[in-house]
This record gives sequence, C-alpha cells and structure tokens, in this order.
Amino acid sequence: MNALDQRVRVVLVDDFPPVVMRMRRLLEAAGLDVVGVFHDGLSAIHAIPGLKPDVVVLDIAMPGMNGIDVLKAIRRAHIRCRVVMLTAEPEDEIRQQCLALGADAFLRKDRDFERVPAWILAEPAGPAD
Repeated sequence: MNALDQRVRVVLVDDFPPVVMRMRRLLEAAGLDVVGVFHDGLSAIHAIPGLKPDVVVLDIAMPGMNGIDVLKAIRRAHIRCRVVMLTAEPEDEIRQQCLALGADAFLRKDRDFERVPAWILAEPAGPAD
C-alpha cells in the first residue's frame, strides 16, 4: 500500500462556501484527502456511502436536511466513519444531543476551527467504535 492509499479521507458538509474553502485548505495542508464537499445535508447523505470517508466534518444549520439529521442518517445506515460536528451552535444541549446520537466530536467554529485537522490526525483514522 502506498502513502496515498493511507491518507485519511474526509467529507466536508457546510452551507457557507467561505467556511468550506478555509477548512479544505487547512485539511489539505495537514495531508488529509478531501474526497467530497457538500453544501446541504441531503446531497451529502446520498453521496457519503459511495465516497467511503474516514471522517465527515459536519455543520448543523443547513438547508434541506440539517447536520443532526445527517448524523442520524449516517449512524442509522451503519456508515463506518467518524463524525466531527463543527458548528456555530454553542448550546450545551445541542452538544449533548449530537454526542448521544453518535458524533465523535463537537467543535465550535468560533474557537476550535483551526484544531479540526489536529483532532482528525490525533484520532484513529478508522471508524468510530
């Protein structure tokens, strides 16, 4: 297996293009492979099974299908990947809900944005247990 085969595969799901562009640059600079970018939850949930990401970085507030519903769909479909909720929603109740539904991390855009690549690299690349 060569080094390219071992790169962590990441899908980004966020409805705000500047956030997506900035996060993509951070992830790629850290050596992560961004294999999909989606601006709404419904498009993401249809594509994620075929993309087979190791990690999904997921916003909550999006048109069509919000990030919590995407998280539920990922877990209900037994898609084996880690899910990082990256959101502007600071409420602890939302954080607890996401973690209870199977999110592997709940990070805030206002204080944790730059830490996302480090979190992904520090955690095992495989699916969450």
